[in-house]
Amino acid sequence: MEPFEIVFSEQNRAWAVHADETGTPADIVTALNLPHPTNVFVLSSGAGEMSAAAQQQLQLLFAALATFLAQRGITVLDGGTAAGGMALLGRSLAKTIHPSPYVGVLPAYAPVDDDRSGEEILEPHHTHFVLLEQDEWGSEVPLMSALANFLAHGAASLTLLVNGGGIALKDVAQSVAAFRPVMVVAGSGRLADEIALAARYPALPARDTIRRIVQSGMVSLFDLAHPPAELLSMVASIFSGRERRRL
Repeated sequence: MEPFEIVFSEQNRAWAVHADETGTPADIVTALNLPHPTNVFVLSSGAGEMSAAAQQQLQLLFAALATFLAQRGITVLDGGTAAGGMALLGRSLAKTIHPSPYVGVLPAYAPVDDDRSGEEILEPHHTHFVLLEQDEWGSEVPLMSALANFLAHGAASLTLLVNGGGIALKDVAQSVAAFRPVMVVAGSGRLADEIALAARYPALPARDTIRRIVQSGMVSLFDLAHPPAELLSMVASIFSGRERRRL
């Protein structure tokens, strides 16, 4: 597994590796020289069916969150593409001095449209990429979760869900299986709102997978309409080892 450099601009460069099915988190960490153990923040995000008001609130939320992550030197993992919450977080982190790795994990050959694949829409503010040699979106989920577990061994980790669809559901299920706390941004749409509804109103019908996630005890809710400082307090409680707050 040989690392190579991706040059987006003079200011934005990233180290990357291609990983096949035999690649392990230990191999990746060694090849990219990633620090561990370290606190890890995992973003699972989509952008579908999101109102303009919600997008504006998310911009404020991600700006505050990026400052928090930068000040504490927390390693960040996400899907690595210039879309949805990943694009928001990338732009927000770029306005800070973030000393820790910002790692994108994605299937390199998964189709985006007729002309482009995953490795052609990379978010340019990442410091590292793991390009899985697969052509299906969602195939990266087990590796991303395993990498988060490896990096955070002996430290704290957290998954934040914003919006999201089928792949995000796999992300959340993997996080719960790994006993990684999941914070759900209610009001951001789609999967996040579906989980929030099931958590707040357990008597209502819900998909079995959603019900199991809610009943795991690993899920906390943050309302997008609330001040960003409230989310930061919740996130800080995870990384400081204090009890999670559930809404």
